[in-house]
Amino acid sequence: MKKFVFCKLFLIVFGALVAMQTSSAGNWNKNSGSKKSGDEQYTKIDRAGKGIQWRLRPTSLISRAEQIVFVPDPLGGDDQVIRFEVSDGDCGENKQPDGSKWSDCDGGKDRAEINNRLPERGEIWYQWEIFFPEDYLSIFPAKNIHSQYKLISEKNKKKNSRKYLFFEEIKYGLFFRGKKLVDDVRGKWTKIQVHANWTTEKSGFLRVYANGELKFRNDGYATLRPGYDAVRTHHGIYRIDLYRYLKSRNLRAAPKQTVLYKNFSISRTDPN
Repeated sequence: MKKFVFCKLFLIVFGALVAMQTSSAGNWNKNSGSKKSGDEQYTKIDRAGKGIQWRLRPTSLISRAEQIVFVPDPLGGDDQVIRFEVSDGDCGENKQPDGSKWSDCDGGKDRAEINNRLPERGEIWYQWEIFFPEDYLSIFPAKNIHSQYKLISEKNKKKNSRKYLFFEEIKYGLFFRGKKLVDDVRGKWTKIQVHANWTTEKSGFLRVYANGELKFRNDGYATLRPGYDAVRTHHGIYRIDLYRYLKSRNLRAAPKQTVLYKNFSISRTDPN
């Protein structure tokens, strides 16, 4: 009997230690029975909204909890940092609003993303910082998306979202709609700001700043496409057309990639 009690006590203590380690790492897993520790840290990001609400959480397409974790700043800062990681085969699937199945695995895609669970429309300021480690490997000519805006329809809940605008890493430069924002993103934090007016009217506009400098501007057009009434923010890593990279390098598997984000904010007015 004593032996049985001792074994039971050991298992309880061991389980508690494992839970503490997971909590300190900040893992969030959609398949986990408990999301408390991850949600507590994401709630801090939720509070970074002024005049508008948002709720950033991992998408249902991640395949491992370790793909998205909270970590210390690699440059020694005190800011809350999220690390996104994708390895070859990190693909998932989910059910779309129209009832169809979406699978990254069927199309040669890998993903580790968080997205906003609330719709975004009207005039909004976005801000975040992104860090690419020195050992980050580019997978050009495959497409490597880091932050994107998807079109969504709140009126028609059965309408699937649509890929729209995105930030792309190409040969270690950061681009938006073909415009280079930063020459080399490795080993440093890059601050991105987006000032947009999401509307179906011609009063729409879109402006993108990198490290405080205006790099892209398009004014006087409908920023929402017909049939859509809002956008949804995504951040992290989304790799598309991996076969292009594999074929160009005569490889069987794409390399692991890691990027980090911090200082997310969303506001109705200029955060500065």
